[in-house]
Amino acid sequence: MKKFLIYGFLLGCCFLPHYTLAEEVVRIGLLGPMSGPLAEEGKQMKEVAELVAANLNAQGGVFGRKIQMVIADDQGTVEGGKTAARQLTGQRVAAVIGSYSSAVTDAVQGIFSQAGIPQISNASTAVPLSRKGIKTFFRICSNDEDQAQAAVEAILEGNYKRVAILRDSTLYSKGLADNTRSLLEQRGIQIAFDEFLPTDHGKYREKLVQMRETDPDVIFFAGYYPEAAVLLRQKRELRWQVPIIGGDASNNPDLINIAGKKAARGFQFLSLPRPENLPSLKAKELLSQFRSEYGRRVSSIYAVLAGDALGVIAVAMDQTRSTDGGMLANYLLHDLKDYEGFTGQISFDKDGDREGQIFVEYQYDARGKAALLL
Repeated sequence: MKKFLIYGFLLGCCFLPHYTLAEEVVRIGLLGPMSGPLAEEGKQMKEVAELVAANLNAQGGVFGRKIQMVIADDQGTVEGGKTAARQLTGQRVAAVIGSYSSAVTDAVQGIFSQAGIPQISNASTAVPLSRKGIKTFFRICSNDEDQAQAAVEAILEGNYKRVAILRDSTLYSKGLADNTRSLLEQRGIQIAFDEFLPTDHGKYREKLVQMRETDPDVIFFAGYYPEAAVLLRQKRELRWQVPIIGGDASNNPDLINIAGKKAARGFQFLSLPRPENLPSLKAKELLSQFRSEYGRRVSSIYAVLAGDALGVIAVAMDQTRSTDGGMLANYLLHDLKDYEGFTGQISFDKDGDREGQIFVEYQYDARGKAALLL
């Protein structure tokens, strides 16, 4: 009889987590490059998200439940992304923030969609990501159509007539380069050169020499900051003075560490406003808290956007009082209107894209500081 009672007690304990432990926390996944060449972006995404989660938990969490961030390293690669995405679905996360790279996001969308898990990318700008009809996918950054328009405006303002386009093999780079080229051609701007970077990382001198022979007025680089930094350094070694304009993936302070201040001087890049240029009191408070918590400043706007992604997820959960993926996605698509985030007001259009984003232009000065061009 005692054995039966003990067995019955233990059996009952097996079901207790459904009512207690499982209800104590809401797991929200963060998918990003915690290792590899883009690890600094992933690290800051993680730090901001955990800071915002702690603030939300201090205010009671979401409908009385605490938030637990579940961090998954996609290594910045497609295969790493797929593995990390499956790990997150296996841990029964209610929503996912990320990833950083458009190629990784493209690879994992189907995994989260099939699991019914809402995904909000904070940095993946490739246009096709939001044109697949996936009802659980949202993007809290702008897409490459908006950025291409900003690139063309920068080129026109510089009065450049012959443009060289340099791209890498990523989905992000293809979308940005293709859209920019199309818009430039519509404006009658001559494309003097349009080729891919060599796959052998860092060995770009020969490509630069080939490009120089076409005599462009400016180079538009649609790629990431590690490659942009090497291009700048090797261009300086060639004593070639042609200016370079980069896309938003060039926006990272590590560019200076790789290229050096002299090589980076004059380099322009498009971006959403950097964290220190965000005007809202809410943003300034976050930046101050980040410095206090981690002993350094947050330098990536995409990390701040990860915080905004967590904010809108929390609002959706509070308003629906649910972690059901379908209910959350429906709220974000139809009912979230002008949420005041760190980066401004947030609403989503019919494709899950953020409405009303504005790109700005920065230029590195002799001190290695990126100054906002007004």
